[in-house]
Amino acid sequence: MAKFEPYTRERFINVVVNVLKRRGLEEDLALYIAKQVWDELESKDPRAAVRIARLAKTRAEVDRLVGIIKKYR
Repeated sequence: MAKFEPYTRERFINVVVNVLKRRGLEEDLALYIAKQVWDELESKDPRAAVRIARLAKTRAEVDRLVGIIKKYR
């Protein structure tokens, strides 16, 4: 079974931004979501960023969702 190295912060952000841009998000919002997921949620799972991107269309909405997720973990 193949074993993958964990993401570095830089690689995680790059992957998430590319995934979210392909889903139609603007680069600046995709970058903000990636940084919030890594820094605030301390998650290395790109799927967490995709879930937030489905629900949030502004930075304020991203901040609200991140706050809710942190509160109920």
